[in-house]
Amino acid sequence: MVTNTVNQVYSVEEKLKNAIKQNDIAKYEEIQRKYSGSLKLHSASTNITENVLNTYFSEDLYDLLVHGNYDTSGFEKIDEGIIESYRKYVEKELDVDLSKVDIFFIDDYFETSDGWAMPCKENEHYIVLGADLKTNFLSDDIVIHELGHTAEFCIRRNNLEGEAKLANYKIISETVAHYSQFKYLTTQSLDKRVSVLASIVQIAPLLEIIKYCLSYGVKNWNIDDVVNSENFKTLRKFYSREKLSFMIRPYSSMDIGSLYHIVVEPRLGSILALSLLNNKDAIKSLCLADTNKSLKVIFEDLGLNSNKLLDFSKADEILKRFIFQS
Repeated sequence: MVTNTVNQVYSVEEKLKNAIKQNDIAKYEEIQRKYSGSLKLHSASTNITENVLNTYFSEDLYDLLVHGNYDTSGFEKIDEGIIESYRKYVEKELDVDLSKVDIFFIDDYFETSDGWAMPCKENEHYIVLGADLKTNFLSDDIVIHELGHTAEFCIRRNNLEGEAKLANYKIISETVAHYSQFKYLTTQSLDKRVSVLASIVQIAPLLEIIKYCLSYGVKNWNIDDVVNSENFKTLRKFYSREKLSFMIRPYSSMDIGSLYHIVVEPRLGSILALSLLNNKDAIKSLCLADTNKSLKVIFEDLGLNSNKLLDFSKADEILKRFIFQS
């Protein structure tokens, strides 16, 4: 059943897609501002804050990323043939038809991501990449990641009814997208697997900002204060203060609530994906998650060990096993 809310959301999504198709970011942002308040979808809390705050990345992992001398460069062009091969790869991995998914290249600066995927109606989803790949780092697994997002959109919207089809938990969406990406990377070089660390370990300074604010009982933060704080002591061993300031500046307008819900918690879908890398059925079921339930209940309903899956203190060793295929 298609409800009025679903029709409204689909209408706005189509407007947004048309703006991107016209390479008109100003119009896209205007549409987002106009409808952002009226079409918010509500779901239960994931209830995993304590698990997220226990996330651990070792100095070995930072050293591997910063001083490992691995080739983590991207590529400067991407043609339709490559895109189609990745489309088929994700279709096979998740048993889904992505033939109506579009990919657009736009002239915009991608400050906090290399690309992004957006839903549009049942099957007309789309991926946005930078037109100038020389200045917007892009690796082929990023394309697969974004196609993974569109696969989740397709599965959810073609198998659920009413408003339940519209949105999943952000961390589950990232789990599905990372699943396809990591499946691909298991067949690739060590260098390529090391390169994926950059997007995952990127949350480390943001997590320390959240811990800093919780320690001092504040919601807002200052770049210089956090970079020079005890919380950043380990990070300063591997990055200069200038580099750390550069890394967190794009998020400087966010309070810790936004940092947590929009960036940090969702990115840990990468760890969940690695833990479920050999469980395709669970990944497909997560596309249909009941967002009126907590994340732990969703996992337990699927016969999964929620305590083990959500033990992010093991994130470091999980990542190392993936990188070195041990």
